[in-house]
Amino acid sequence: MVARTRRGKRLQEQDVVAQPEPELPAINELSGDELHAFVERRAQRYLGISADEFVRRWHAGAIPDPDRREVLLVAIPLGLA
Repeated sequence: MVARTRRGKRLQEQDVVAQPEPELPAINELSGDELHAFVERRAQRYLGISADEFVRRWHAGAIPDPDRREVLLVAIPLGLA
């Protein structure tokens, strides 16, 4: 495959400038207590229930429409989805 400009001019190797790799954001790991508090806030905010109640209902199959955004925002950090 030959690289070309918009006007169809064939690019030479010296014309191609390497783009720097984008810098990735830092990853912040949470302790068990921090994760529980994070999920608790999300469960309360999006579903109006506690994190413990969410987990209980999830495992019982009692979460209606488990693919909706609000549910996934709670389930994903727990590794459930």
